[in-house]
Amino acid sequence: DSGLILKTTNAGLNWDRLNSNTNQLLMCIRFLNNNFAMVAGYEVMLKTTDCGVTWASTILPSTLFMRSVFPVNENISFAAGYANFIFAKILKTTNGGISWDSLSIPFSNFLYDIYFVNMNTGYAAGTNTRKLMKTTNSGLSWTLTNASLTAPNTLQCFGPDTIYVAGGPDYINTYGASISTNGGITWIGQYTLTYHSLIAIHMINSSTGF
Repeated sequence: DSGLILKTTNAGLNWDRLNSNTNQLLMCIRFLNNNFAMVAGYEVMLKTTDCGVTWASTILPSTLFMRSVFPVNENISFAAGYANFIFAKILKTTNGGISWDSLSIPFSNFLYDIYFVNMNTGYAAGTNTRKLMKTTNSGLSWTLTNASLTAPNTLQCFGPDTIYVAGGPDYINTYGASISTNGGITWIGQYTLTYHSLIAIHMINSSTGF
């Protein structure tokens, strides 16, 4: 259902549909605090500053499909995805989503997720020989980490060096998840008891996650 955003106020017992003011496909929502959130989607980015009561939209160029967004603060956010369903893209806004700039990246294939641990250090995950991209200067430049033991669809970080990755076992190995504690230099593979690809991960602390 394109443009669909749901909200619960009773721990998931009931869900209400919000007026997102778009009919485009939406892929990711991330809250910075109780009121401020960004949404990434196909040819559109959304922002709320009142916990979803109203949404402001920014129309992106045609065929630009952003799969993930991460607000660092109310002015700066990053989004990851691809153009023409082929070429990787990372966008950055410094004015709260009014406009987005495309960043130069050493990556050619799909990007599925992006995560920042502070203003400067962030990671992006996608399909390029199981590697992640890393920046330490707020997206000005990016380097590729060593290959994880998982084809990455999603990631979460604890601090600048601890990275959890979940995705799909590929033809090289059967690990559905991987962890690095040194910024992607080395990885430990973790079995997930399934051969299906995982599309989301959420760690509630450094040892417990879903």
